[in-house]
Amino acid sequence: MITLLNKHSEAKLWRPPHAKPLNGSEGRLLAIIKFIRNPLEGFNANVYNKGITQHGLLSVKMHVVTNSKAANTILKKKAVNFRKSELNQRIMEPATKQGLIVVHGEQWKAQRRTIAPIFQQKHLKTQSLHISEALKEFIGNMGENNELDLATAMTKLTFNVLAKTLLGDPKGVDREKLGRAAYTAVSEAGTLRIDDFLPRPKWLPRLLSLKGYLALKTMRTAADQLLLERKEQREVDDLVGLLSHSVDPRTKRSLTLKEQRDNLIGFFIVGHETSALALTWALYLIGSHPGTQQRILDEIQDVLGDEDVKFEHISQLKFVNAVLNESLRLFPPIPIVGREAIVDTQVLDTVVRKDAIVVIPLYVMHRSSVYWDNPNSFDPDRFLRQPKLGRNALQFKPFGDGPRVCIGASLAIIEAVMAIVTIVRKFEIHIECENLKPQVTASLRPSCDIKVSFTKRKC
Repeated sequence: MITLLNKHSEAKLWRPPHAKPLNGSEGRLLAIIKFIRNPLEGFNANVYNKGITQHGLLSVKMHVVTNSKAANTILKKKAVNFRKSELNQRIMEPATKQGLIVVHGEQWKAQRRTIAPIFQQKHLKTQSLHISEALKEFIGNMGENNELDLATAMTKLTFNVLAKTLLGDPKGVDREKLGRAAYTAVSEAGTLRIDDFLPRPKWLPRLLSLKGYLALKTMRTAADQLLLERKEQREVDDLVGLLSHSVDPRTKRSLTLKEQRDNLIGFFIVGHETSALALTWALYLIGSHPGTQQRILDEIQDVLGDEDVKFEHISQLKFVNAVLNESLRLFPPIPIVGREAIVDTQVLDTVVRKDAIVVIPLYVMHRSSVYWDNPNSFDPDRFLRQPKLGRNALQFKPFGDGPRVCIGASLAIIEAVMAIVTIVRKFEIHIECENLKPQVTASLRPSCDIKVSFTKRKC
């Protein structure tokens, strides 16, 4: 257990919405319904305090792991003993069956080696220039007073960032249509259904609605178009070029056309969805807490003066990074990670048998009183008081951990910090939202629209 010192009392800290666990009085049927509607509300209170618990949901038996050392063993130390769970694969397979998100073993290793160069440190400064360009366009399209749905606005912004940083800023692609298709695909595929927990042959595909299939068709058409254009241009300075001319540096094998397309679709989905959600939750917290907004403004003035935010400023913006970390702690964009054991594995005092399902609810770990003082409160200063609580801490894993940690995590952090600075500097943010709670599909979304007012500051 880690004991944290906090000079603030719980009473002085704001507690944003929380998906409350089961209270123990629910019957089995109601508990199942709650879990399927929103898995975060289907865990009982023991999950928050006990490291490894065992649960059954219809035909599915699972270990739920919230102990940070156990999670580290599964995701990192003994990662070779686990693969993504069957349900995780079924959810993503319709969109990206041969992509990095779904595949395993040597195929995954080859794809990771092939794609990794675009996210190396030497490219991040260049990517930050593209992020700055997208932010200037976002600000330029805003008026004096703007009332928007926050998630929709951030989705448009982050898809434009994705287009500029990884897709080569294509001119012949309808970005709004493609962004909507990616959002629809996640919504359709990521929403749990009762049949997900019933016995079924592994070869049987998980069917989508017509709306979901049309969204996938839109993404496939766009991916094929981008890859074909770049194949002819012979450019390799972005993700599309890297995929279309891809060669595994170790085996010298090129990715197949199916692998290229499925990876590109994977980035359509994950490359902007998680960034949009990270920004949505961060700006929701900032806009709901005027004191935090003012402290960000003060730090911007101290660090930047009159300069635009640049790559070299990112690490200097200590409080902005703390706010982002606290937002990622309270509302991790990917709130639950699933694994399946491929061999019997000792995890602390528990033997996880071959084929057993392991569920790691990062959302729960991030709000466990075992590891966090005032766990449901918004307190970004915790990351300043205790610097070791940063992204290398065992109990803080907003991007996952181990070999399958999010490949674009560093780029996502740069994008989020630059966006927070640019938006808060230009606008006063006011949030109007009631009855909000975090809701899981494949990602952690607001359960309702977050109405936000962006009012230009008078400089």
